[in-house]
Amino acid sequence: MKDIDYKRDVILNMSDQLLDFDESLLTKIRPPLAAAEDFHLTSDQVRNIFGIDENQFTPIPTQLVVPVLKGHWTKKKHVYHTYGWLYILEPQEWVPVIRHGNSVIASQFKSPRSTNRKDISEAKFNSDCKASIEFNDGGSYYGTSTGVTRSSDISFEYSSTSLTEEILHKKGVAGDRLVEELVLYPTLRCKATKRQRVDYTINTKKKQLEWGNDSSQPKQRERLCVPSSRLGRIAKMQFHPVPVGGKGKESMARLLPIPRIVSNREIEVATLISCADSQDWYVYEAEFQECSETIDLAASRNNVAFRPTRMMSPTMSLSLCRVQ
Repeated sequence: MKDIDYKRDVILNMSDQLLDFDESLLTKIRPPLAAAEDFHLTSDQVRNIFGIDENQFTPIPTQLVVPVLKGHWTKKKHVYHTYGWLYILEPQEWVPVIRHGNSVIASQFKSPRSTNRKDISEAKFNSDCKASIEFNDGGSYYGTSTGVTRSSDISFEYSSTSLTEEILHKKGVAGDRLVEELVLYPTLRCKATKRQRVDYTINTKKKQLEWGNDSSQPKQRERLCVPSSRLGRIAKMQFHPVPVGGKGKESMARLLPIPRIVSNREIEVATLISCADSQDWYVYEAEFQECSETIDLAASRNNVAFRPTRMMSPTMSLSLCRVQ
């Protein structure tokens, strides 16, 4: 009922008020560093090997709103169908994903080398993630943005010096002994507590956005209309283009989840939907349902924890030396 009451407030009780969200009322958390499960390294080993300092992590909101959507194009009907879920997530821990990179022989470290750039596809790391998230502005709610997982390249800058050769020699690694590259990638593991079903279509021929069971929307839209003039800075949090995997026409629609804090410091959300070229928004009436899922978010672009990192390791050894 809270979900329904909030929507009534948006349309009726607060019809003359600016819609906004005071993020100072939302508590924050500093998720701990987890083990690298896929590489059989404990969190302590990850800290020591890659030089991660959890004390430097920035607190982030205890709850996030993240869409996980897919799209389908029906050419004969000129219709794009977008469907999936809008989740309310609680961050739990930063999970490092580690993958093998290239191997070189130790003798290549004999002399200082200039800065190099190497590109690796994110798809090698985020295949188990359902979406991506970015954190900016010191972990503020308004500084977050979400999207689909990326398959673009991530870049690393590093240089190897004579100091690296010295370290390798101390560890008995020289000559044609292989030195292997390891790459660390950040993901944020979250617990999903609620989700809202999202299901709408865009008729490109009629230039019409439809949702819900009743496709004859005019009366419903008039009854549930929210003019853009009522939106404050929360409008910056709209999903446009809507992050849709597959073949969704994300540029033709907009979604805007508007949260508010309830008495137990949790958030509830009223979702607005609109055509991209419309001045008005409409309440998307599907209710949020309780759920219990684990969702991993790719977080290669963040300034609150750790970024993608590479280092070199003598093969068949956990005595790893980091390339600065």
